[in-house]
Amino acid sequence: MYQTVDDVEETEADVPATRRLRTQLWVWLALAVIALGLIAFFSQDRGASNGEAEVATRAERASYHTAISERDTDLRRARLRDFEITYSQSELLPAVRAQLAVLDAHETKDWAALTDVMFAPEADKITKLAAIQNYESKWGASYLGGRDKDLRELREGLDIVPESTPNRELKDVKSPIPTNVPDQVMVGGPRSVTPPPPPRPVTRPAPTRPAPAQTVEARVRKNVTPRYPRRAQRRNINAVVTLSLAVDADGEVQMAEVVSVTAERYAKDFVKAAERAAMRTRYHPKTVDGNAVPTQGVQKRYVFKMD
Repeated sequence: MYQTVDDVEETEADVPATRRLRTQLWVWLALAVIALGLIAFFSQDRGASNGEAEVATRAERASYHTAISERDTDLRRARLRDFEITYSQSELLPAVRAQLAVLDAHETKDWAALTDVMFAPEADKITKLAAIQNYESKWGASYLGGRDKDLRELREGLDIVPESTPNRELKDVKSPIPTNVPDQVMVGGPRSVTPPPPPRPVTRPAPTRPAPAQTVEARVRKNVTPRYPRRAQRRNINAVVTLSLAVDADGEVQMAEVVSVTAERYAKDFVKAAERAAMRTRYHPKTVDGNAVPTQGVQKRYVFKMD
């Protein structure tokens, strides 16, 4: 006997399990490759961004340290302003702006002191020129914006107009002798004609010279003793440091420059200690005719010597 079997349509249940497992493995492998590629891509971008940020941070800090280590006040303020413009998103901006505010306040104060001297009626030309030179030596003219024009106007206002010379021409006086008398005839008979007396010479009064200004140099009001450097103290090393100070009209030391240093070792430590003491020292300011004026070149000598 033959048994007849009808053809049955193949269903999902009839697909071998091995084929389905293989398909799922290929799908998971493709997803894993895609995920690894995305991770590598984003990691590379983040590393590049971190590297660029690190380079930018190093450049900002280098520019900032260069600005604050500048000894000239006018150039320091110019470098800080350049940093503020160049690195507008830096985390150091609050410190930069705080220092700019302090420098601007000092410059405004010195400018006010200069104008007080320039418009003081008792101040002579030498005192006014010294005040202008002292201001320019501290703040310069190229970093001030509009101050260069103001300084030029102040200098032009110091020009002295020369005194006018007296008129030495004689007035046209008519002669009493008629013009029709011959040269051989004496006017008035035998009497001789007495010539008029010569005109008196015009004497010019001697110019009055202003009395010399009474100047009192700056002198120490409050002295500050420097700290002995520790390394030099341990090794019993002595030193002598001489500084040149710039003292303003209030008696405060605005700048200290090294004139000479005598030390076997640690010269920088001795200079640093002397500068710190000098900046805290207070002076009776220099006076000209009783008016306080800024001065430069005040020398201060510090002797570091172990007992």
